[in-house]
Amino acid sequence: MNNTLEICNLSCSYSDCPVLEGVTFNLQKGRLASLLGPSGCGKSTLLNVVAGFHELDGGEVWIDGELASSTHANMRPENRNTGMIFQDYALFPHLDVLKNIMFGIQKSSREKATIEANECLQLVRMDGYGARYPHELSGGQQQRVALARALAAKPSLLLMDEPFSNLDGDLRRQLVREIRDLLKERGITAILVTHDQEEAFLFGEEVGLLKSGILQQWGTPEEIYTRPVNR
Repeated sequence: MNNTLEICNLSCSYSDCPVLEGVTFNLQKGRLASLLGPSGCGKSTLLNVVAGFHELDGGEVWIDGELASSTHANMRPENRNTGMIFQDYALFPHLDVLKNIMFGIQKSSREKATIEANECLQLVRMDGYGARYPHELSGGQQQRVALARALAAKPSLLLMDEPFSNLDGDLRRQLVREIRDLLKERGITAILVTHDQEEAFLFGEEVGLLKSGILQQWGTPEEIYTRPVNR
């Protein structure tokens, strides 16, 4: 089975306070998953462990068949081939849109990076916005630029930490659909963290339910909705 991500019995804490306990799931290449749960249940911590920003206390994280995290090994974040989109988009205010995207293209010449950045802009339907600055864009446009920057680095795994929570309902649903379709077209594996059930079911081909740091259930949206394992 061709898994982009394998998480095996993962446990994690902050200052001896348990945050995640015994989390296990796999995500096949090209699949989209949602992690759904209330605030403080460990969703963002799980993404941070996968990205390499936080060490684990037990278990293993495998990315593309390589051991990324364990109690004995911790691959550096820049070597994991993952992309991350944050809730606040994290765009550089002093750089225009094109330079923001080019920031994620480190190994190409300036000329090639410019071409690739423009291609990413076209991909997210932002042609002609390259010279604008983040403060000149709407929330939805900033989100598309953040996605373009993440995609420019050609990650094998995209991690999305509640990126739509600052948008109003109609725009959020529209953008979730657009980004879901775009990622499927590109064959990119992705995990979306959210506390919104509608958003989780709309985006994810697979959904994981987290509560109090424990993965309660993992399955398709239909399985989660029609055959819940507990209340």
